[in-house]
Amino acid sequence: MVQLSASRSRALARGVYARLQAEHDDLLGRRDPFILRVDLGDRGIFYRVNVAGFATKAAADSFCSDLKKRGQDCLVRRQP
Repeated sequence: MVQLSASRSRALARGVYARLQAEHDDLLGRRDPFILRVDLGDRGIFYRVNVAGFATKAAADSFCSDLKKRGQDCLVRRQP
């Protein structure tokens, strides 16, 4: 999967995804977000905004590379 951002609340995470989806409709338009709650101990709770469903790591890498070319940071992670 590809992580797009992390927010302090689920509502903020959904809002971030909606904005990114509007900005990158050709890449994200038909994808649903996979929002994952992560407890980082002393750093607090975060909600990671991800997109999943890539057949291979290479496909996820390519997708992330396309986003980075547009100025959107991302990283490839193993789906839990």
